[in-house]
Amino acid sequence: MKKSQRKKEIVTIIGLGYVGLPLAVLALEKGYRVFGVVKSRQKAGALNRGVNTLTDEPGITPIIAKKVLRVATSYESVKRSDIVVICVPTPVDEMNTPDLSPVIAASKGIARNLKRGQL
Repeated sequence: MKKSQRKKEIVTIIGLGYVGLPLAVLALEKGYRVFGVVKSRQKAGALNRGVNTLTDEPGITPIIAKKVLRVATSYESVKRSDIVVICVPTPVDEMNTPDLSPVIAASKGIARNLKRGQL
């Protein structure tokens, strides 16, 4: 199948921190339609206005400024997505045991919106 015949895939990235936001920008640069899910309404609003929330990552500013990344606090975009990626933090305690509650919460939000055939 020729590249021009492939459908444009939709990606939702859960968590737009220092891993998720650069990944979202890379996916946008590669031609994917990208949605983001974050917990903070303020962060969602800033990104939707084209503001780079990772000021120490200036290379992503031009793409974010184009306002092509759609960000929400709900998981609704998962329903339309072909690919879903979880990029939430897993902080560790003093015993180096990871706190998986952000991953579990993201998984539950995704599960409510899954469709057959998603990656």
